[in-house]
Amino acid sequence: MPRLVKIEEIITHIFKNDFRIREMRWVVLKKREAENLYDNGPDWLHTVGNKIIKNCQEAGVRPEELLKTNNPLELGQLVTKWNVEYLTKRPLPVMEIIGSNGNVVQEFRDFLGPTDPSKAPKHTLRGHHAINGETGAKATLEQRVIYNTAHASDSPEAAVREKKILWAAQIWSPYNE
Repeated sequence: MPRLVKIEEIITHIFKNDFRIREMRWVVLKKREAENLYDNGPDWLHTVGNKIIKNCQEAGVRPEELLKTNNPLELGQLVTKWNVEYLTKRPLPVMEIIGSNGNVVQEFRDFLGPTDPSKAPKHTLRGHHAINGETGAKATLEQRVIYNTAHASDSPEAAVREKKILWAAQIWSPYNE
């Protein structure tokens, strides 16, 4: 389990980089909500599957030996399974981020840095809050998601879809437990 980053550190980093939080809440996702959070279309699955193949190469293993397949589509489906397991395990903080320029989705993705925190520059959110030793290759070897601090929508259309799912999810409060 990764070292938990204090949410206050993340929020402070967001504000220091001229982004604002329009709305924030903690949610608990059901399996179906987590399954629909990502695109999961063939293009997305192939892209993610090819990243798994690259992670295996970096780790010096063959995907078919570790994961029983080297088919990018099947590997993308495996990542979807890992995402669902992770996203439904505990309450998640979710935020709607606003920026000062026209393309907040791309601006915020640039601010986050690469998905693999070991490749994220230190000034990015993922680079600054990276878990020591976390890499895409390590996550693949351990057959789990990459612990990379945050997720951001990859397009304005994805942001609309994801907000609809996240804002309809059950709100979590420690007082509900």
